Amino acid sequence: MTTDYTNQLLKVAESQIGYSEIGNGYTKFGQWFQDTHAKEPGYTNAAWCDMFVSWAAKQVGQQDIVGQDAWTVTHAKWFENQGAWGTTPKPGALVFYNWKGAKNIDSIEHVGLVKGVIAKDKIQTIEGNISNSVVMKTRTTDDVVGYGYPDVVNEKKQQQLLAKKAEKAKDADAKTVKVAKAKDAEAAEVDPLKVVEKAKPADTETTEVIGEQVTATGTEVGVSKSAAEQLGHPDGPMVVGGIVLPLLVLVAVAKKTRMDKWLAQAPTLNRLPTLLRFRRDRDTP
Repeated sequence: MTTDYTNQLLKVAESQIGYSEIGNGYTKFGQWFQDTHAKEPGYTNAAWCDMFVSWAAKQVGQQDIVGQDAWTVTHAKWFENQGAWGTTPKPGALVFYNWKGAKNIDSIEHVGLVKGVIAKDKIQTIEGNISNSVVMKTRTTDDVVGYGYPDVVNEKKQQQLLAKKAEKAKDADAKTVKVAKAKDAEAAEVDPLKVVEKAKPADTETTEVIGEQVTATGTEVGVSKSAAEQLGHPDGPMVVGGIVLPLLVLVAVAKKTRMDKWLAQAPTLNRLPTLLRFRRDRDTP
């Protein structure tokens, strides 16, 4: 089974079938690798089977999953390090050879692309630098050292990407929670000094009003501004507990006293019209 990106890679590689070296071994694949990767001379006429595969991958934007190399041994080890190395052929895989049948990576001499699997021990390939050209071959697996799987590299990279996104989302959530907690803590925090500063004017005014009410009713309640200051520090928390609450009690007592006095005067108030009528009658000739 092939994927879209596998088909794209094989299509580009197949489009180069028939391309051959020029002069003393010059190829456009060697020139490309020298200009874009090596940055030094010596690649334009070097063995180019791996540079051909790397070039094809670059054309379809798959350089990160196919790899970019000019030496087959390091390219095979790159797949091994990616956890994408094996011995089972499949379309789109890179196939690495040793012409003497050796099976260790350090003995690799050549690389191509698997186009199709014909049988368990037979594959169809597209390879560069065979008889100085790009060709399609049918080979047995006798000389195959192993396979590099771009699809496995791609899958692993996708998993890594998802893991990074999940980690970022987790960090973002943690940051949001931290900010929310900080705001809650800030809102819940009460500065006693600020509370006292806000309470002082109201406390002072209440004390003065109560003083007037006490005088008017004749009830002796001995709380004044100076007394409040003696009970606790005016700038400390004792003002709230030691002054404000007693003052509220005094307000209630004063109001009750005034109400009782008013009720005591109520009979006289109810008789007022009658008294006035009698007075008017007496004044009438």
